[in-house]
Amino acid sequence: MYELLKTEFRDHKFKAPLRKMRTEGWVPGVLYGKGFASVNFMVKSMDFRKFNEHSGKVFEVEVKGYGKHLVTLDSIQYDHMGDFIQHIAFHKIAENEKTVVSLPIHLVGEAAGIKAGGMVQHVLHEAEVKGFPKDFVEFIEFDVSNLELHGHFCLKDIPLPKGLEWHEDINSNVVSCHPPRVVVEEAPAAPEAFEMEVPVAMEEKKEAA
Repeated sequence: MYELLKTEFRDHKFKAPLRKMRTEGWVPGVLYGKGFASVNFMVKSMDFRKFNEHSGKVFEVEVKGYGKHLVTLDSIQYDHMGDFIQHIAFHKIAENEKTVVSLPIHLVGEAAGIKAGGMVQHVLHEAEVKGFPKDFVEFIEFDVSNLELHGHFCLKDIPLPKGLEWHEDINSNVVSCHPPRVVVEEAPAAPEAFEMEVPVAMEEKKEAA
């Protein structure tokens, strides 16, 4: 039912082995959860990247020697350049307990306000929902065809699949339709008038005359 990621148990705790591990293409990680003794593991960076591209919000992780566990992805840490994964963390959850995950919000359809010259602004791209692991979906889809000019939709306006509920402010704005912004260019300022300075010598000649 759930996708499975296989990992290796890791007992290295010192920096030197961790550096060596990363240079060999491995990523260190930790599996933790309520009432569960944390387990360190390692997984090939390429394997995890491929898995993370298509896996759902809830999946299984197998740590060699420690069995399979139902988890959610808690965090991914990258290097300072944002290219290489330095560490990952999985949160162990229970099948029969509700948990919270963040799901993407995908908009479909063309807003009615566009025909009136409006522009659609997608404000909130993902939001937290609460439910049992079996009820989670890959993303939340919402049709904006009825979005009029000057209108907006909040989380409370978006229906959720059965078994799920919003876990944040339901009045949060998700999408709006507003007139295009008109940029008014200011006319260039007129050059300031100025008086020519008369050389002192010329002023003295005038006075003498």
